[in-house]
Amino acid sequence: MSTLRLTTWNVQNLFRPDAGDSAARAVYRQKLAALAQVIHELAPDVLALQEVGGDDALSDLQAAVGADRYDHRAIGRADARGIACALLSRVRFAVKPADVDAFPPHVLALGLREFDGQPMTRMGRGALHVRVTRAGTTVDLIVAHLKSKLLTFPGGVFSTNDEGLRSRVAAQALARRAAEAACIRATVNQLRNDARPVAVLGDLNDGITAATTEILYGPSGSRVETRGFHLDDAGDAQRLWNLSALIPPERRYSRVHAGHGEMLDHIVVSEELLPREVVEAGNAGAAAAPAGGGENGPRVKRRLPVSVDARVEGLRSIGDDPSREQHEVLPDHAPVSAVFGL
Repeated sequence: MSTLRLTTWNVQNLFRPDAGDSAARAVYRQKLAALAQVIHELAPDVLALQEVGGDDALSDLQAAVGADRYDHRAIGRADARGIACALLSRVRFAVKPADVDAFPPHVLALGLREFDGQPMTRMGRGALHVRVTRAGTTVDLIVAHLKSKLLTFPGGVFSTNDEGLRSRVAAQALARRAAEAACIRATVNQLRNDARPVAVLGDLNDGITAATTEILYGPSGSRVETRGFHLDDAGDAQRLWNLSALIPPERRYSRVHAGHGEMLDHIVVSEELLPREVVEAGNAGAAAAPAGGGENGPRVKRRLPVSVDARVEGLRSIGDDPSREQHEVLPDHAPVSAVFGL
């Protein structure tokens, strides 16, 4: 059976240091080597990346993992910090990579504004869309990195005793993250018109059941852990399913903050990557659903991915001060991977 292996990973501030900063360059070389080792172990066909500091850093990582192995790369529009979504792939891109950037009309109509009063018109950092074909299956991929829950205060002040200011900044950050999720969802809607499989990968900066993450899912119901997951439903063509629910509970996190695991990095897919299959009545199990013919007729269930997991070994707990993370070798996020049978 052919497979498609997808991984998403926030590699945390992957910037090429200045040529004259020998200490920073030594740490950078260590980081590239550490990233390459994990990538070789996971061996994704397509690797979605967040927090890549420009094409020069992406090129360095491509060289570290082997440009002969991952000979296709793409990078999106960076944010004000210079970090961007990116891709390394062993599979040729079927279309030119494109930014998913501008808010659609229904999001613009909300009249959201930045903290300085300017209209909010596009994602803080562009998401990235590519299309790949593997073993005759063509899949649209969107790599995203939504607005962080880390608050950015006017004038660059990281913390404040002004609770009114803090609450306004937090509300604005939440509004931006929701608008960015709606922008991704609008792109998914357009892609679904062609009935190709779609997968959204990235750091969504919220959990599985957060309101912002749920914007991506489409019609409610039929989640992975419910019996409705296996049932045919009119909303299935527009739904996306979050595969994080398939990760064992004790590993269902991708970052550790103040000692608590958070599932922030997700792979969310359309129904073509979770196809229904007829199973024998004796082997259907309680989760399988009748497919016509009543209780004694043929039964169906969705085929799950070969594997879904977060590589959480070695994750450190982080705090609220990002400056303490500047010289760390390993990222503060775990890579999340899914392997699909095709």
